[in-house]
Amino acid sequence: MLEINPTKKIQRIDKDVTETEVEGSVVLLHIENGQYYNFNKTGSDLWNGLAQPLSMNELVKLIVDKYSITTDDCQKDILVWLNDAFEHKLIQFVD
Repeated sequence: MLEINPTKKIQRIDKDVTETEVEGSVVLLHIENGQYYNFNKTGSDLWNGLAQPLSMNELVKLIVDKYSITTDDCQKDILVWLNDAFEHKLIQFVD
C-alpha cells in the first residue's frame, strides 16, 4: 500500500480516459487498458475533485464535509481508493 504524504498533491490522469455520469455516479473507460470503472457517489466525488490537484488532507475535508463520516474512517477509505486508482493508472502525484 502506498504511503501518501497528506500534503502532497494528487491529480487524476485524464489521458486515455473517457467518462460519463450515470445516475449521479461516474463511469470511466480507460482506453489504454480497456477497463471500465464504475465509481459510487463517494468515489465520484473524489474523481471529480481530482480534476485539480488536491492533497489527501483536502480530499478528506471534501468528503467529511459532505458525508457523515469521521476523519479517521475517511482517511482509511480514501487511502484504499487512492491505492486502487494509482494501481490502475488513474491518478498521479504532482508538484
